[in-house]
Amino acid sequence: MSGSQQLTLSQILAQVDALLSQLRFDDAAQLLAQVQQQARGQDLVQVSQRLVQLELARGRTDAARQAMARLLRRHVVSAGKPPAAGEKTVLILYGLGSAAHLQFHPRDPSGMQFTINHGHFDTVALLRQPKFGYLRCFLAPDATAEEESLLRQVFQKHACVINSIADPSMEEACLRRASTLLAATGTPVVNTPAAVLKTWRHNVASRLAGVAGLVVPRAERVPAQVELLQARLNAAPQGLILRPLESQTGIGMVVVRTEAELRQALQGYAKQQELFAIDYHDFRSRDGYFRKMRMFRIGARLLPEHRIAFDAWNVHSADRHRLMRDNAGLREEEQAFLHDPRRCLGVEAVRTLEESTSRLELDYVGIDFAQLADGRLLLFESNPAMRVNYDHVTHFPYLQPHLENLSTAFTQMVAAKLRD
Repeated sequence: MSGSQQLTLSQILAQVDALLSQLRFDDAAQLLAQVQQQARGQDLVQVSQRLVQLELARGRTDAARQAMARLLRRHVVSAGKPPAAGEKTVLILYGLGSAAHLQFHPRDPSGMQFTINHGHFDTVALLRQPKFGYLRCFLAPDATAEEESLLRQVFQKHACVINSIADPSMEEACLRRASTLLAATGTPVVNTPAAVLKTWRHNVASRLAGVAGLVVPRAERVPAQVELLQARLNAAPQGLILRPLESQTGIGMVVVRTEAELRQALQGYAKQQELFAIDYHDFRSRDGYFRKMRMFRIGARLLPEHRIAFDAWNVHSADRHRLMRDNAGLREEEQAFLHDPRRCLGVEAVRTLEESTSRLELDYVGIDFAQLADGRLLLFESNPAMRVNYDHVTHFPYLQPHLENLSTAFTQMVAAKLRD
């Protein structure tokens, strides 16, 4: 290290960059390890950025994610949208408990362009033309007293905090920390962490049970043991949905109807200690298709996002292409729903949705459901982790204005919370 001590940090990092360009990863790692021991403050941030870059260059994405998580603990705020003249600045809060799901931009070798979508709702689609600036703020599951003090100061300096942490199964520790920190600052919050902590699937099911016009399937956290799950299956006449705790996209979700199917499914859950067990309800329409609808409550407004028809029970946003892309009737159905949900569903059904979403006490929350033949609504899920999804507007351009309505409603709701 004697030669390195005579160089400035900029010169050492220039050497690291040269070594990386020459694919001399071990030499670069050795030099970074030496200088990391002495770096402090902003110097340590720069060294940590190179560590992320090194791990990505090596193809070690998991190591890069862990290096980024360590960096974000030291440098809790990163760039977003600078405020225009006279505008205020809000913080978008992310949790690092789900750092394993951090996604790097594939065309950015530096690793500094990244997203944390799992366990969070996507603010990119919602903040399309905000009349305020924003920064991203990162919260680790635990912290030193110094880090706690820094975060309180950061929260107090801004006009509002958008808590994008949306899944207590992935980010429970971060949500508890955020709840304590924000309560001490008095900063206005979109989606208080305390309210998000109450959105476990089984908790939502119990909270929405009894809403008039809503069919709420029984949902429980159950140890992943065949005997216990067989007992639950025996009490589920139409079948039992098994779902990993940390699942927001339906990945890994299956329905079982026999003991043989249950045992086979459990082989795929070998690493899971617990599962959600949810009663399955058949919601096929008379034409044999399964229809799933999504609406969002944003502030006091209830707005539609999609109505998708598919030929299987587990309906995802991208599934719209299989049937709807070449079926004008199904597209017209969706357009009618987006244009006037009250007319499409009925007044009582919309009241059911308003009551259901208001019970969750969130500023931003989605609800997925189907309408049964008798007019009642079948609840699939309701939580703040749902996306406003612009991915399919190229082939379904009629979605665009309704998605923009959701984005506008969100920015207006945030703007109304800004403190002086």
